[in-house]
Amino acid sequence: MEGASVVGVTTDKKVAKVTLLDVRDQPGIAAKVFRDLAEADINVRLIIQAAPSHDRNRITFITEVEYLEALAGLIPQWKKDKVAGKVEIDTDVAKIAIVGSRIASTPGLAARMFTALADNGINIDCISTSEMKVACIIAESSLDQAVKAVHAQFFDEITESNGKAAASPAKPTKSSKPALTRKRAKR
Repeated sequence: MEGASVVGVTTDKKVAKVTLLDVRDQPGIAAKVFRDLAEADINVRLIIQAAPSHDRNRITFITEVEYLEALAGLIPQWKKDKVAGKVEIDTDVAKIAIVGSRIASTPGLAARMFTALADNGINIDCISTSEMKVACIIAESSLDQAVKAVHAQFFDEITESNGKAAASPAKPTKSSKPALTRKRAKR
């Protein structure tokens, strides 16, 4: 069986977080929101819906900043149709993700990423996972520090190659389970 492997860290600064607040908790609301976005040719990267509270909900999604003007045109209709009571847009965000094989089915990889961010005082705003990726939305101002922290957690050495950062995967340990924390070498 193939072992789990984090093969890289990806980032994106050109994203915005959109949160629909005071959303009615009923069938069809999410379908309407994302149908409207699709009809406006607005690409959605991540979707997070919170558990409802008192028959109200919150839907957050991540999109590229290039779509914000088109998105602004949808908001008045959503409010008029009582889809959302309020819409918040945050452009001071960035996405960082670990990618590789069997990410979502391997215990400890997400914890290691979250620990690396927490140890560096970086707050996670949103989280999304798939079989091949764990993505976090963080403050854009923390992105460079986050990349260094996550790289240090999953890769032993970082070298310069053709002007771009390159990394060698960390050597596997004898343990079959990934460690939740890792000691950093003193330099």
